[in-house]
Amino acid sequence: MPKKLQTIYELLSDFSNEEIESALASLAKDEQNIILKRYGTDLHNPITSDSFTKEDRLKFYNSIVPKLKKILARNKISFTELTTDDKSSIFMKTDKPDLKMLVIDLIKEQKSNNEICDILKISKEELYNLLLELKNRGVSIDRKYYSNGIIKYKLVRTFNDACLLNTVKKERTIITDTTDKNIKFLLISDLHFGNKLERLDLINRAYEYCAKCGINYILCCGDLIDGAFTKGEQSISNLYEQVDYFIKNYPQDNSILTIGVSGDHDLSALQHDAISIIEMCNNYRHDIILSGNSSILNLRNDKILLFHMKNTLMYDNLGAPLVLQGHSHKYSTFVKNGALNIIVPSLSDLTTSIPTALELNVNFKGGYIGEICVKQILFGPTDIILNDTTLDLAIGRDLKKTGYYSENFRKINKEGTTSTQNSSPKMEKVKKIAQRMYTKD
Repeated sequence: MPKKLQTIYELLSDFSNEEIESALASLAKDEQNIILKRYGTDLHNPITSDSFTKEDRLKFYNSIVPKLKKILARNKISFTELTTDDKSSIFMKTDKPDLKMLVIDLIKEQKSNNEICDILKISKEELYNLLLELKNRGVSIDRKYYSNGIIKYKLVRTFNDACLLNTVKKERTIITDTTDKNIKFLLISDLHFGNKLERLDLINRAYEYCAKCGINYILCCGDLIDGAFTKGEQSISNLYEQVDYFIKNYPQDNSILTIGVSGDHDLSALQHDAISIIEMCNNYRHDIILSGNSSILNLRNDKILLFHMKNTLMYDNLGAPLVLQGHSHKYSTFVKNGALNIIVPSLSDLTTSIPTALELNVNFKGGYIGEICVKQILFGPTDIILNDTTLDLAIGRDLKKTGYYSENFRKINKEGTTSTQNSSPKMEKVKKIAQRMYTKD
């Protein structure tokens, strides 16, 4: 019985099928014809043509195979280490450029999520999928969030930092511009996606309100999905489908990020079916940044505590002058342990009152939270402010401390890059390569 012909994938088994196919596409036409004669049209079930001559065989093993190995080895090298000619030969001659390598290079150049998408002509969803592929290949990447609603990625190079990425973060930081005198948030809670009383229309209206008012951050205080139990009737009972429905239908905007915590309904999906909405967002929606049932938001030299309150649960405000709570579905405020507590209302019909959201305008005083203004908003045919309250959280606090968060005070422009960062010659070449990739003849 004749020996079965080894496939091209078995011959180059150190590389993935995608990498091999990309390298094959970069070969010259005559070289591709020899591949066709050697393996036939089905590379997974090779059949050698009768026209495959001894001369073809010599060229295949002595020239084409070494060339393929060279191309594949080059693709494993960081894009920044390649010459411009190498970049062109590897990425320009193939219909399937290795965008993951370009993404890594753009991350090293400190490009924002929006800039990466613009340069590579890809959507946010495609970017998140590329970063997920890198994560699955062992590349550790952290994220930084800026006050203008953009994300920057950072390659993690130390073991300790890599370990932190495998835990649910208890703190988030918003990096602000040194010239920012204030920052505005929209506060929402208890959305209950998957319940028949959800109000996706109001959530979309909330995004429209943020875009209209220049609000780049939504703070959500939990119960994004209805979970494993409900007070009403569910339109989606399967927990995975609930989370998937949320991922696909929660609005997106290039300059709006949502920072939130998980409520008891969110965590019920984890307890019942090991489905983590935190991990799903971490993989597929980088614009939604979730933690457990509590999280500290670092804001200049101060902080805000986000919390999903259960009736019997005690908590420590950790020195935050402002605490935002979900769970109660009804707007109210009170002072506890020297901190202003704001109960954020539900933006669904699972409430004894009308569904509303809150606008929070925070003014800074010496790097700390000073005067705040809270407005309760009813989204209708026209947006109505039901009430507004102004308070000064600097009164009675010691604001003479020093030691600002080093990352919270940087001069950033509208794209999120520091004012001292100019476009390098290297990046101009990368942009030209990316433009050529997607320019039709």
